[in-house]
Amino acid sequence: MLQHKRKNFMNSAKLWQPRPLSLRASSFPFRLESIPVALHMVRIPDAVASLFPEEGEWIGWRTRKKLFVPEEAFPEGFSVSEKARFHGFAAAKRQMEWLCGRMAVKALVRTFLGDSRTGAGIAVENTEKGVPYLPDFPEYALSISHGGDLAVAGMVLEKGGALGLDLEPDKKRDTEALRRMAFSEEEWAFLSGKPEREILRHWTLKEAGLKLVGQGFHLPLKKLEILPGGMRVHGKDVAGVSCWTADIEGGHLLSLLYGKGDIIPPV
Repeated sequence: MLQHKRKNFMNSAKLWQPRPLSLRASSFPFRLESIPVALHMVRIPDAVASLFPEEGEWIGWRTRKKLFVPEEAFPEGFSVSEKARFHGFAAAKRQMEWLCGRMAVKALVRTFLGDSRTGAGIAVENTEKGVPYLPDFPEYALSISHGGDLAVAGMVLEKGGALGLDLEPDKKRDTEALRRMAFSEEEWAFLSGKPEREILRHWTLKEAGLKLVGQGFHLPLKKLEILPGGMRVHGKDVAGVSCWTADIEGGHLLSLLYGKGDIIPPV
């Protein structure tokens, strides 16, 4: 069962009210305020095991230096150039994160955009700043993330707007180092004293925000702030942003931000 809370947090005293979800590798739609959104999750160990069944569960996939996937073993829907890109990564972990993220996107396109193409028909590209998009459906906002054992893709099911998605495994972090690296003084005043899990959740919201504005880590972390009153970039409020965040079964945190119109950082 899917349970979630969503907030348009620009006018909310509380930034989020997460509730546990019980999700497995699948596609599902929901509404973020009035915006239709769909997610697809892939369990990376399951994908590895399907590619290399003779290796069992492949518990050690993260530590492998590199994987080679024979042509006939690739999941359906990957082009020659995509296969070459997969083999161009230097570590198995990065190979499988990338592959499973693209698998999730292609599943979304087939399921929710009614695209029955197979083979190399569903293309996924990246802008110069690394933002993924669909060349055949550029008007549909897209975001991809991975962390721990999961890869996830999200897509807005109406035209226009921008989307940012971040997934993180819920594991112990150096919150003091995170404070120095990522959070502004005002953010830390809000976060100080909160449980480590909620500090990590705030970090997922920041990463989702960086993807939302299409800048990734080209924008200094402290220049994008997630505060109880909303999101700020370069000290200026960014209007029209909606937030959704949740706990995922298996120990992951997932956050999603959506903005209408062109979300461009004020300068």
